[in-house]
Amino acid sequence: REHEQIGSISVRGDTIAWTTESHVYSQRTIEVRTGKSHEKQIEIGHTERIEEAPDGKRILTISSTNKKAIVWEVETGRRQELEAPGEEVEKLSWGPDGKRIAGTS
Repeated sequence: REHEQIGSISVRGDTIAWTTESHVYSQRTIEVRTGKSHEKQIEIGHTERIEEAPDGKRILTISSTNKKAIVWEVETGRRQELEAPGEEVEKLSWGPDGKRIAGTS
């Protein structure tokens, strides 16, 4: 692979996740005992923010082109644009249980 600059990185248990300059979200799971790894990638486009759900199964992004909030399923790449009370979303965060999202617009 070509070298790309990493935008953000997070580590949770046996999972490492990151975003790159090419606007791709990558999540790699490493089996500690065997060293085997499995990587999932999602083309998320231009984003201002990215935050993983506490369980790592979904990510939350804010589009830098239209300021919309989007929830992505990591396994399938399925996206769901969220309705926000204002026109532009500024900040978002998962609740501790991963069932709710709080934000400002």
